[in-house]
Amino acid sequence: MDVATGLGEFFNKFYQGSGMEQILHEAGVAVSVVLPVTADRESFDSVIDASEVFSDNAEYLIAHLVTSCYDEDDKVWDTSYAARVMDMFEAVELHIPEITFHFELSSEHMSLDCALQQGDSEERLGKEYAKWHRRVMGQVDSARQYLFGDAFRPTLAPKPVKPAKKARASKLAA
Repeated sequence: MDVATGLGEFFNKFYQGSGMEQILHEAGVAVSVVLPVTADRESFDSVIDASEVFSDNAEYLIAHLVTSCYDEDDKVWDTSYAARVMDMFEAVELHIPEITFHFELSSEHMSLDCALQQGDSEERLGKEYAKWHRRVMGQVDSARQYLFGDAFRPTLAPKPVKPAKKARASKLAA
């Protein structure tokens, strides 16, 4: 539920008032809560609210969204009460790397969401996009592994292993 729309708050009230915690537990349904945060301390409010609503009955994923400076943002987050609460719940943190291919996006007349949906974006946007995309998907896969455990299947195919060169060995044998 998008927090900004108010649906998150509506769902939290519904969850608390309808006994969803027990219903979902009896049905064998696990709850995962993904909480987007930025350096803005106001974004931490949803973290505190979620911890009060779901407590130990959910797995938490903190998604650090791209903002101006990660070093500064990390300090703000790390010293916050919300971060300490998420440490208690052993939340996994996802860091979306900064976009370094703005020029390529504008020259192709694409937005980031469009690029992510296109099958040929790596060819069209080049090496910087491909590198960024691999980093993002690596972050997403680590979060998915945490959330889905044994049911996890990676989204990125492992890089093919190149066979060792035998030319040197044949020279040594001669």
